[in-house]
This record gives sequence, structure tokens and C-alpha cells, in this order.
Amino acid sequence: MIKNIILLAFLILNISSCDTLVKPNDIKEYGYFGDIKKMKSTRYKNLNKEGENWIIEKEKIIFKQEKYFNTDGNMFKVKYFYPIDNTSWEEQILNVKFEKGLKQSYVILDNESNFIESAIYTWNDNMNYEAIAERDNGTKALSFSKLNKNFRDLSGGYQYFQNDSLVESETYQNNFGVNGELTSSDYVDEIKNIKYRVVYKSLEKDSIGNTVLKAIEESDKLKYLETREFEYYE
Repeated sequence: MIKNIILLAFLILNISSCDTLVKPNDIKEYGYFGDIKKMKSTRYKNLNKEGENWIIEKEKIIFKQEKYFNTDGNMFKVKYFYPIDNTSWEEQILNVKFEKGLKQSYVILDNESNFIESAIYTWNDNMNYEAIAERDNGTKALSFSKLNKNFRDLSGGYQYFQNDSLVESETYQNNFGVNGELTSSDYVDEIKNIKYRVVYKSLEKDSIGNTVLKAIEESDKLKYLETREFEYYE
């Protein structure tokens, strides 16, 4: 399930545009700053707290990823690392194809070039797009997203199908704070008819203004802690 969530996050958080003068890119869409070349992130769960600080333990890593950006501000490659044990990792690589600077599709392969997942994007206009993804286990994911005037992901949803049966269906509304920073997401589980909120807290930023330590909370409890490292074009 974690892998599905992570891969779907790429689906529902990537943006598009018609061939207009001002185009979106992934740096705008994610609310990052600067000319990012590479971003490394590590996500942890079930951490303990000492005073106001979370105690980071390597054995509590649930995944790592590396995002690679071109000079247009778009991600052209993402590497995912999932822990097998304390010393080894399962690696998956996502590669994106573009047309006129806009995402058209992606493919995910493992480190032996075996197929994992692929997706195709369809743009209705420069503020609305859809994506269809298929995985090696037969799972299909359909997603849609609406962007705001600053090309941030404002709202949308996704559905998972297994053997043509709907197994997951959620919609979301993103909320933003100062400088367009994502502060929370309101979700609706359409199958269970449950509403819940995920809160994002920036605990530390670099000199450019990008968050390097982030807490992700649900029901006032830590869900994940994420550390980030940014590398910039000179």
C-alpha cells in the first residue's frame, strides 16, 4: 500500500498546461524555490520524540527517493528506494517523457529493467488534467487534478481498480498558507464515507526557503517525518 500511495502521489501532484506563454513546471507545482537540480528525501514513521525534537532512527525508514530536475524546472527522473532489510534496498526508477516541455507519460522499472508501472497524461486545459496508470499486478489508477492560478495542485481525486473492481476512491482539497506553502489536505474516502485531514508542518528550511525537515500529521499524531536535501544549479 505504501508503494501505491507514493506512486499515486506522483500521479496526482504533477501538473500540465496548454501551449501558453506562461507554463507550469514541477518546481512551481510543489511550491519549491530556486533552480533545483536534485532533491533527496527520506521518510520515517513510528518515531519517538525527545522534548520538541523527533529522534530519527535508520531502521524506521519506510522509503527514500531522489528527484532529478531539468533546467525547465521539471522532474525527468525519480529513483525510489524501499528497505528490504537493514542493509539492502529495492530500487525502482521512474522516467518521464515530455512534449513541448509538458509531461506526456512515464514508465517505472526496477533495477533489472522489469516493468512496474506506466501512465499517460491527458490535459483538458491549463488548469485541469487527468492521468491513467497501470501496474504490473493489474491495478489501474485514475486521477484528476485542478490547479490554481499559480499552478499549484488545488483539488482532485483518484480511484484504484483491481480486476476491474473499485477498491479505493478518494477526493482531496489542498490548503495553502504564506508563500503558497501547502499546510493541509482535506480528504474524503468515497467508499467508507470518511473525512480526514492531513497536516504538513515545516520544521526547518534551507537558505533558499525550501523545507528540509517536514512533519506530516493526521488526527494530531505524527504520521511521517521527512528529511530533505536540495542541490541547485549554479
